[in-house]
Amino acid sequence: MALTNSTTNHAANHAAKREPEASPSSEPDKNKKLCSAREDRELAFGDVISVVVGNTSDGTSRSAVAHEKLLRSSSEFFDKALGGPWKQTTKRRIELPDNNPDVFAIYAHRLYSGCVLAFPGESRDSDVKFLELASAYILGDKHLCPGFQNAIIESFVAELYEPQRLFPSNNIVRYIYEHTQPNCALRRIITDGTLLYPIENDEEALLDSSSIVMMPLVNSHPLFHLLTVLSILNPNLTSAASLGAYNVDPASVSISGFSSGGFMATQLGIAYSSIFKIGFGVFAGGPFDCARNQPNRTCMNNNIPAIETPTENIKLWSGKQIDDIANLKDRRVYMQVGELDRTTGPNVLSQLRNQLSGFLDKKLMTYIVTPGSEHTMPTDFDSDGNNDCAVSGSPFISNCGYDGAGEVLGWLYENESLTSRNMGALNGNVFEFDQTDGFGAGASASGMGEKGFLYVPDDCRNNSTVCKLHVVLHGCCGSYDLIGEKFVRDTGYNQWADTNNIIILYPQAAVDNSLHTIWDGGIHSNPLGCWDWIGLYGDDTDQKGGAQIEAVVNQVKRIISGFSEEGYRAEAATMSGTASDHIHWEL
Repeated sequence: MALTNSTTNHAANHAAKREPEASPSSEPDKNKKLCSAREDRELAFGDVISVVVGNTSDGTSRSAVAHEKLLRSSSEFFDKALGGPWKQTTKRRIELPDNNPDVFAIYAHRLYSGCVLAFPGESRDSDVKFLELASAYILGDKHLCPGFQNAIIESFVAELYEPQRLFPSNNIVRYIYEHTQPNCALRRIITDGTLLYPIENDEEALLDSSSIVMMPLVNSHPLFHLLTVLSILNPNLTSAASLGAYNVDPASVSISGFSSGGFMATQLGIAYSSIFKIGFGVFAGGPFDCARNQPNRTCMNNNIPAIETPTENIKLWSGKQIDDIANLKDRRVYMQVGELDRTTGPNVLSQLRNQLSGFLDKKLMTYIVTPGSEHTMPTDFDSDGNNDCAVSGSPFISNCGYDGAGEVLGWLYENESLTSRNMGALNGNVFEFDQTDGFGAGASASGMGEKGFLYVPDDCRNNSTVCKLHVVLHGCCGSYDLIGEKFVRDTGYNQWADTNNIIILYPQAAVDNSLHTIWDGGIHSNPLGCWDWIGLYGDDTDQKGGAQIEAVVNQVKRIISGFSEEGYRAEAATMSGTASDHIHWEL
């Protein structure tokens, strides 16, 4: 990769000087590059991609050129950016306005040389260099480059190997602490491998000490470096994240979803009305129990599905298979569909409105048809890779001049005045968690993905503030399996959550190519990762105990279990695993 700056020229001069990988059990030479053998030289040929790093508006950007195959092989982020139907693919250009060109140069150097200079630049002892390495680690997290992150950690380990060496200053420690998730590799190096004088056992206290030194762990434990590299750093060897408990008012829980997620939001809002006490929002969905007694296609293609039997089932199941329908009388319901939508369509969604009119006050329902809009999740801002509003296709997110996330949250929390959203850099973080961690049926048995996501505003992280919870369900083709974190980051929910202390839970359905018998007797697989509203995973799909809805409810219960009426919980909610905070998805 050729970046047009002096740092890159320095990197290029070293690109051919590869040294063998240091043995993890031997003390590394702090003055040499840390390299890993590369077997992918053939990737550094073929088509090239233009990469613009930095803000073009203030003149701080720099241009880079990279070989496409090499760039894609190094990062899931770049692979998806260049392999999907995004504008980067057709323009052969990627813009990274939020990245520092100097930090990106470290990534570029390793991409082609397999090496990371332990301390790039001229001054090895300057905090600036520690900051560069910390920023490089965060860049690797942002762009899903675990191999690069591991190499950066090795550089830290190399510098800190000498006992009693002066540790990075408090400013650097604080920067690392505030930009990474608990239990991530870099923070563990900083906190688990250090002690204070006098000793403090509080991780937060590390940030208040001015005399942090590295303890002689390496001399005492010769395998420290080996364990660091092989156990702490390797993402395949670390345990998945666990979903934490937060100080969330149980009376504040609501849900919304798009397409199959809209059908699922209806199922959850009705079957578990005692959990979703605020209500639910439906984008391009349809009636409850729609596909049980009629072909599921009747509930799509802008047909007018029958609702008599599904509505009778609601009454019949009340207080048994579903929560008492008396709960619905004060629930708020938001419904939106595109005027041009023929995947579900206005006729289908209007039948949900008709169905619900017998159970709740019509004043608590709103029904919106967006002109010129197809089957898509509507926003009022642009993000890379989106379709035109009049086009239906992956990723099913479009700037339709309509703030869907803001509208549904505003309707559901009508009794409270929401603070204007944050359209700049968010203060909160997106965390990844393990969906197989005790939430019901196994992921493979219930069509649940292995990981889910959680957006946590900054004020909600330490549980000193009572927060709200809103669950958001993607549609078909919208899961992490198919479009990564795009739905999590580009639908607009996080911007509103950031300023209103709303935690956003993003459960994930999975691609499932196995065959299942559905309610109408047909045989179906789930290659698009849809939420189950047709009986894929059992006759009780839309009832209490159904595989997917039970899994989502158990996630909600885990989160709200940290509620404290006093507004404070002594123990901070923690989530272990790889941090996804500070990422701004570029697709």
